[in-house]
Amino acid sequence: MDAVNGRELSHSIVVDGVSRSFGKYLALQDVSMEMKEGEAFGLLGPNGAGKTTLLNILCGLSVPTEGKVTFFGMTYRDQHDDIRRLLGYVAQETALYDHLTAEENLMFHARFYGVPSTERKSRVEKALELAQLQDRRKSKVKTFSGGMRRRLAIVRALIHDPRVLMLDEPSLGIDVQSRMEIWDRIREMRGEKTVIVTTNYMEEADYLCDRVAILDEGRVVALDSPEALKKAHLGEVVELSLQDPPRAFLDGLGQLFAGVAESQTVEELPEKGPGWVKLSLRVRDASSKLGAIVDTTRGNGVDFREVNVRAPSLNDVFIEMTGKRLRH
Repeated sequence: MDAVNGRELSHSIVVDGVSRSFGKYLALQDVSMEMKEGEAFGLLGPNGAGKTTLLNILCGLSVPTEGKVTFFGMTYRDQHDDIRRLLGYVAQETALYDHLTAEENLMFHARFYGVPSTERKSRVEKALELAQLQDRRKSKVKTFSGGMRRRLAIVRALIHDPRVLMLDEPSLGIDVQSRMEIWDRIREMRGEKTVIVTTNYMEEADYLCDRVAILDEGRVVALDSPEALKKAHLGEVVELSLQDPPRAFLDGLGQLFAGVAESQTVEELPEKGPGWVKLSLRVRDASSKLGAIVDTTRGNGVDFREVNVRAPSLNDVFIEMTGKRLRH
């Protein structure tokens, strides 16, 4: 075991029966989980699920109404400063100093966290390289794009070499290219640091995380690896793109596809134009059910332009367990 101030540490973060209320509103309800050292752990769910509230408790920014968090065997009540030195944290709102350059932001953070003066320059260099900002080291942060600011915020949180990195919606509001760059940087840390990520992008969690906890209305509704969660929901998903299907057809999906599909969902396809929707049917053997799905659809006067068969995703798991589609 590692040690801090002569105290042996365990190798996990344990959340034990944590609840958090704000007046009459219960943001977290009896949440329990264990995050293992070196793993990338995702907290998933729609807006308002309790992800940020739980992350704030893990960071020591909020105190649970009930329950406790044990941080490598330590508690905030008894070893607050020791725990904080082990953490790197990136909030949803990127709190950088706009009037300082990228290099100055990193150097200020290194001093603040007590990085030895002999190591500051090399750590700043490494951070700029990791963020791919070497050529913008002397540029003021106010001139940076959203993706550049996010990358800088992440490497700044790493400059004091924390044991744990906590990221609240790391790719929120940035372009696709910047998102992939950030995802790749986070993946490189797997096994070296404990990374805890909150997100309501299921594809982000699937790409980054060893295990995930899905929260809804303050409760944990599932906790396992992405692959295990998807395997638990056997079968495939048949997707059909439909234009202006009759309301009677949509209202009767459960009866029409009884014995063929285990569940059905419908979502709008605004990118295709007004009236377009995607019908998703979860089935156990798509090859044997596809003919019946096509015949039933066309037999009810509904034509389709596209059909796709795919493996279930984490988003399918979430919908299956909560009956809700993720709200970005």
